[in-house]
Amino acid sequence: MTRKTLLTLASVIALSFQAPAALADTHSKAKPDLNTQFEVQHNIREAERRAIVATNLQLSTEESEKFWPLYDEYRSRVKDQEKAGQNLLLRIAKTFGNVPEDQAQSMVSEALSLETAVQDITKGHIAKLQDVLLGPKLFRYFQINSRLNAIFAYQLTQKVPLIPAEGNSITVIEVQEEQ
Repeated sequence: MTRKTLLTLASVIALSFQAPAALADTHSKAKPDLNTQFEVQHNIREAERRAIVATNLQLSTEESEKFWPLYDEYRSRVKDQEKAGQNLLLRIAKTFGNVPEDQAQSMVSEALSLETAVQDITKGHIAKLQDVLLGPKLFRYFQINSRLNAIFAYQLTQKVPLIPAEGNSITVIEVQEEQ
């Protein structure tokens, strides 16, 4: 493992201990607002992402010098979309259980637009990386990024309940893992 990778991993470990303590500290005084909570969680996820990418991609020094600035630009652009998604979730939470039809249609359109925007950003990012990472390494990075996106999306969806169906019935979605 390179020194840079070890430092990144150390940062992740430090953040994972500091962030909950910081939230607990603020919680005892006053609950942090949702934007602060989002920033803390986002910073933890980003540190985790960076450490996982660094560990699993095993970039040379030359590749690292070219890759990380492009990666940081990409994650910054995606963060803007994630923030918009958070705002959408907050609006859904405020109307939970009583979403007018026109508002529901609008929220679906907005959610789809956010997904499309992230895909477009990712396509552009991968295109830029074709000059930095060759063949299998580019595909490995794509796989790592896709898996991290899926994991974090799954974690988020577990925190957001489904809007109740008519009659206020509760819907549970469980998928059995393949063995």
